[in-house]
Amino acid sequence: MSTGIALVTVWAGIALSYRTNWPLGFYVGVIAAGFFLLGQGWAAARRHGSAIRPQSALAPASDTEPALRTPPALRTGGGRPAAPVSRPENCR
Repeated sequence: MSTGIALVTVWAGIALSYRTNWPLGFYVGVIAAGFFLLGQGWAAARRHGSAIRPQSALAPASDTEPALRTPPALRTGGGRPAAPVSRPENCR
């Protein structure tokens, strides 16, 4: 895919620089920047789209089940009791 994008970029740059008086490097840079921005936008849209979940995935299956279906080990702190907090004598 990257080879195809590179070929399209170079050949379109050659064609445009032949038709105009602008240098080849200008068109190659502009077209490559366009492909880069297009790819960045596509990746951002995919990241944003994957965060959207249907309502059924967030709704609880019953009244007693949590909505996000958190595993029990994470809900209770991993099953370990909390360590007592000790403070030095001179610190208040």
